Amino acid sequence: MMAGQYSFKTISFVFLVIEEITSTICKSLNRELLHVEKNLVGMDCPRASSSYSCTSIGPWDYEVFLSFKGKDTSHNFTDNLYAALYRKGIHTFRIDDLRGEDIAPGLLYAIEKSRLVLVILSHNYARSNWCLDELVRIMECREEMGKIVFPIFYHVDPSHVRNQKGSYGEAFAYHERNGFGHQTQRWRAALREVGSLSGWHVHDWSVQHMHIFLYIYLLRVSL
Repeated sequence: MMAGQYSFKTISFVFLVIEEITSTICKSLNRELLHVEKNLVGMDCPRASSSYSCTSIGPWDYEVFLSFKGKDTSHNFTDNLYAALYRKGIHTFRIDDLRGEDIAPGLLYAIEKSRLVLVILSHNYARSNWCLDELVRIMECREEMGKIVFPIFYHVDPSHVRNQKGSYGEAFAYHERNGFGHQTQRWRAALREVGSLSGWHVHDWSVQHMHIFLYIYLLRVSL
């Protein structure tokens, strides 16, 4: 098959994945909206319709928070995903890859004030202290606040994320050589947890004959 045909198939598969993700996000947000409405007392709020509305009810500033390693995905997959969420009227927080030594208070606030988090786990995600600290807070919010968290395994094996193998194992060896051994326990715990969640697995199509395998399970949110 010609290279141009492969390129067309690759683009088609990427947008298929993004459409599946955004559709699921809309349904999940609608479900969460209905759940919140059922618990509101003395407020005159319209019920959510079958089609998603980006009008928020509750203490949120954003519908979705995107956690990702910019070097891996910011100019392709993440950009397209962000644009697709925007087209559906989903208010999404993202940050570029210019980050400092510590997580800024504003970023922690954005995590806490987002209804749902998408974690794009790519090849170099675990190389970033920032991404790992960010992930720790995301998983704390899931435990403490019931935050909805979906992982996207972008060209990485979910078992490598859970068990810190492959590029994730190499990343932890790098951190330990560079004096961050005292932080690795909580980073490993966060990766084990997010790596065990249901989400999407996007394989490397150049290696796996360009097939993208999706798996998505029902979100466990009671209405």
